[in-house]
Amino acid sequence: MPILEAQMVGLPVITSDLAPMKDVAGAGGDPSSTENVESIRQGIEQLLENHSLYEALTEKGLKNQSFYQPHLAASSLTLIYTQLLK
Repeated sequence: MPILEAQMVGLPVITSDLAPMKDVAGAGGDPSSTENVESIRQGIEQLLENHSLYEALTEKGLKNQSFYQPHLAASSLTLIYTQLLK
């Protein structure tokens, strides 16, 4: 949820390069190796120094989070449960 919450309020995301974190962040996330502190540091520095990267990740994050709206999730689950019950 923190990934989507950040994207919902227009913040860029640096996240793990492992699933499901990178999958949830989608194109709106900058994946970093969680086992490499240098990778995380570089990701943070890039966001602080590169305004166009910051803006691009913010824009992509806003688009990405729209796929995780509660009503869409509920509709998908309803469809899945309906199919399972048949």
